Amino acid sequence: MSGKEYFDNIHLFPTNKCNVDLGGKNYELTVHGGLCYNIENENSLDPNSFLVPCMNVATYINSTDKTCPIENKTLICKYINYSINAFIRNNRVSKDKKLKFIKAYQELFSELKECNNVIENMEDGIFAKVDDIYNMYNNYNKIITGVPSTSSDCANANNCVNIYSKYQSICNQKLDDHFCNALRDYKNYYYSKIGSAYTACPNIITTLPSFDTMDESLGSQVAVYDAPEEDDDTDEVPSDLIFIYLNALIIFSIILATSLILFILYKFTPFGIWIRPLLLRKKNIWNNICEKKLQLYDNTRHEQIKSQNEAFNLQYDSLINS
Repeated sequence: MSGKEYFDNIHLFPTNKCNVDLGGKNYELTVHGGLCYNIENENSLDPNSFLVPCMNVATYINSTDKTCPIENKTLICKYINYSINAFIRNNRVSKDKKLKFIKAYQELFSELKECNNVIENMEDGIFAKVDDIYNMYNNYNKIITGVPSTSSDCANANNCVNIYSKYQSICNQKLDDHFCNALRDYKNYYYSKIGSAYTACPNIITTLPSFDTMDESLGSQVAVYDAPEEDDDTDEVPSDLIFIYLNALIIFSIILATSLILFILYKFTPFGIWIRPLLLRKKNIWNNICEKKLQLYDNTRHEQIKSQNEAFNLQYDSLINS
């Protein structure tokens, strides 16, 4: 299976509560235990590395309609194949044994009549890139679900930026367009959810670096998410500017709501009856102060004019007498 088949669909892979935990205890022993045990014996596999994961993955593929409804079964199969390859690599299985494990899982899905020709060993370079993108989605989705995030969740989400940034040279040199297109899909998704991410983790990094060549060359073939994308330049808007607009909108809304509440209280509640005389009294006091100031100003002005006239008369009389 080519890398393109993964890169074009990885943004749809299940994450968090919908993912498959091969090392967990979600299996149905009575349903799949015998099948997995037989496959394990036939291939001479270590039961600690195969039996439980086998039962978990068999239970998962038969229960996705209930636990994580995704109509595209081919997509689920690609995700399961990635998960199997990830589990094998995380357990540091040797190359020879890795192929034996893959063969055993192929037999399992053949018996289940699911995922025909999908379960296979992933080439190391393709797997590393798929693994990075999947982990970016998985870690980012943990903080945008509305569940209170831990400090480690926030740190893992910020680490997504480091993973994303390490591929800058590859994308600038156009060495893997399909993979870089998947990175651009992630960038669009990252910005579309940045508001929720900021709410959960105020220290979240709000800007992803731009890969100029990637942004110019990959066209408009990007993934569609639940947040609408108005045009291709949307992801170039600095997210800090978005927060400025958002904060201004919040402040305006608070002022408007406060004014409306005060108006209603003043007009239609006992609060208005109580506050109206106080306001009227303060208004009268203010008017009296203003009147006194005006009178003082007029008196002062009158004295100044009178003094100027007396001075003028004295000068005039002295000229006449001379």
